[in-house]
Amino acid sequence: MNTTCCAACVPPCRQQPHDLFTDSLDLWGLFASSFISSTLLPGGSEVVLGYLVNTATYPVWLLLLVATLGNGLGAA
Repeated sequence: MNTTCCAACVPPCRQQPHDLFTDSLDLWGLFASSFISSTLLPGGSEVVLGYLVNTATYPVWLLLLVATLGNGLGAA
C-alpha cells in the first residue's frame, strides 16, 4: 500500500514551529527592507513580502502591517 500522497490530495502543513529569535528576524528583515526601499534604494521589499506571504508562516495582516510601518517611517 502506498502511504505517500501528493500535495493535491492532502494540503501540506505549512506552519512550522519557529523560535522567537527566528520570527523576529524575519519581521525585522521585512521592516528593514521596506524602510530602506522607501528611503535610499529602490527595491526589494516586495520580494521579501511575497516570500513571507508564500511561506505562510505569519498572518498576512501582520506582514502587511510591518511592511506598511517600514514604508511609512522610511518616507517620513
